[in-house]
Amino acid sequence: FCLAWFHAIMQERRTYVPQGWTKFYEFSSADLRSGADIIDEITGNVSQADRIPWRTLLGLLKNAIYGGRIDSEHDSKTLEVYLGKFFSAKQVSSPSRDKLARVVTIPDSNDHKAFVRAIEELPSRDTPDLFGLPANIDLGLVVQKRTKEVLTSLRRLAISTSLSNVFNKVLWRNQLRGVFAIWEKATQNALLFKEPAKMEGKGLEMGPVDSFVYQEMDRTWRLVSTLKKSLEDLDSVLYKTGILTSQIESDGKDLLQGKVPWQWAKLWWGPEEPKAWIREVIMRKIALHSWIERAQGGNLLSTPLRLGDLFQIKVFLNSLRQQTARLAKVPIGELELFCTLEKTSLPASAVLQVEVTGLYIQGSCITNGQLTPIRSTSSPSLSVVPNCRIAWIPAQNRKDETKSPVLALPMYFMGNREEL
Repeated sequence: FCLAWFHAIMQERRTYVPQGWTKFYEFSSADLRSGADIIDEITGNVSQADRIPWRTLLGLLKNAIYGGRIDSEHDSKTLEVYLGKFFSAKQVSSPSRDKLARVVTIPDSNDHKAFVRAIEELPSRDTPDLFGLPANIDLGLVVQKRTKEVLTSLRRLAISTSLSNVFNKVLWRNQLRGVFAIWEKATQNALLFKEPAKMEGKGLEMGPVDSFVYQEMDRTWRLVSTLKKSLEDLDSVLYKTGILTSQIESDGKDLLQGKVPWQWAKLWWGPEEPKAWIREVIMRKIALHSWIERAQGGNLLSTPLRLGDLFQIKVFLNSLRQQTARLAKVPIGELELFCTLEKTSLPASAVLQVEVTGLYIQGSCITNGQLTPIRSTSSPSLSVVPNCRIAWIPAQNRKDETKSPVLALPMYFMGNREEL
């Protein structure tokens, strides 16, 4: 019964990708059969729950069956939590067993009819809390997913005639009007085309974080330059007397299909929708000028930083790690990332700290500095995280200096949860 319930959860969480799982894993009835065979083999001659080799059972279920399909570290931890919850001596011992879910309890009997009754008493409608998911997930994810699917279908229907081999200037103008409107509005901001400041031979004198900021701006400038040339070439063909080259035609067809052109995407794998991709690039180019100014003024790390302004958040965190290792005079491999909502909670070994703003949390919320579950189905999908402080500290010091419980949460670059 526990295995059947566990298997159902593994499958049903796929409905809520990327929050239930980060991707759609192919769990099948073959996994359920294999799990049942393993349980029969291991528990066949054992009469007491505390004598079952639980470690062996959990290892086989995790590594040989269900976990073999999972390639995300966070998803693997989720699987491990469920296995530990459903397969333990306490779960199958009577009468101290826990509930499988809020409304599901294992019958205190070996009678087959008792289990049938338990199944018949299940709610007719599956609610997210049965799968350990927040109450508002239907509003925040499923509706959003279905809306996206409908819009994609409508877009494909609207441009079906544009996929012929015949170039239709009028059709392209009409379909790409929204893309050009976004770009035209953005060009009114002088910072968009302002060339990035140069390090001017000071690269060796700069700290790792300042060096990163200049390199990030150079990367952003290349993105904007590529975007500018591509859209200007398209504009020249559609509204002037420009010649339609194979590259311009390729970019235009990608945009007509609602895809980011490859010569853009290879520079940054961002949102799938072209207009969203353009907005994100524009926003980062403008925002990074503020980072450059603060780096030049020597106060970059003393002001709140918005990680969403960056393309390479991992590289920024690693540069912060390098700079911390230099200041603390410890090997970089011994440092772990620590985050807290309260400045006073930072360990004394945090020699370099950064205040971070603009983070969001999904599946929960933070109330009065505490992580709390979502209870209302109408709650927003994303909740703002109060400004928090991050620092790299020696792993051993974290264990010795932090008194409060520490919870490991994954941080994703975008809402699709494809990149940690």
